[in-house]
Amino acid sequence: MKKIIYLLLFSSSVVFSQQKLKKAKENLTKNTTKMYSASSVNSKQDKEETSKSTTSFSDELSNSFLGILGDVILFASLGVIVGDAEKRGITPYPYFDGGEFTTSFNKNTKRSNFRIGANYLFNSVKVIELNGLYKPIPIVGIEASHLHFSEKNRGAATYLDVSSLLVNYNRFRERYFSVWWGVGATFIGNEVDRVGFTYGVGTEIYPWNPVSIHFSWKESILNNSVALGLLKTQLKVHLKKIAIYSGYHHYDVGGVLFDGGVIGVEYTF
Repeated sequence: MKKIIYLLLFSSSVVFSQQKLKKAKENLTKNTTKMYSASSVNSKQDKEETSKSTTSFSDELSNSFLGILGDVILFASLGVIVGDAEKRGITPYPYFDGGEFTTSFNKNTKRSNFRIGANYLFNSVKVIELNGLYKPIPIVGIEASHLHFSEKNRGAATYLDVSSLLVNYNRFRERYFSVWWGVGATFIGNEVDRVGFTYGVGTEIYPWNPVSIHFSWKESILNNSVALGLLKTQLKVHLKKIAIYSGYHHYDVGGVLFDGGVIGVEYTF
């Protein structure tokens, strides 16, 4: 009898642990206001409710815009507080001359570069991330990423795809470390189908050749609530233009938390 009870408890805990992504999607769907109204309204009461919902959504959108504007002003004012950044160039690859940025200007110094990468999270919720970072000039970075979440439960699979685009301001571009922050947008698909405001901050430290340490945080907001949060810590080994890394990623998707170890690879053009 005890064995049966233990088996039932173990089975229920496994099922629960394997429904994290499903729960996250349900939370995102419940907390998300659709941007379209019903195709038909059959009564005056329905019209009034729709009007109230639209007004509420407009208020939320206005408040979100004001909040975003305040954040942008805050970020801009930080540049005034810390002073003007000195001119920097970009190295062909990390540790070619210091870290990623350099104060030496010669035939090898670059004005722009492009980096692509991929990583995989080890968890009951599998996560594959594809990302790219283009720096048209040293002070600006355009960061794109796509996250594919998947979870299997008794033969049935649940999926969630999240794509984001940020414009980063590379505020500190020193020889052995860099710091950036940025703003942008995130699209959450798979029945959620909404776009939210996203902001992020991060740093890359180059303590000794060929190692670098990466820390970053990115958060996406839908209807004044956190839809997606992502914390990254990575230890990279650079082999000229190729970098391999392992680390720890922590996700908050619709209020459901999961994390785990990651492995990844990057290539710099």
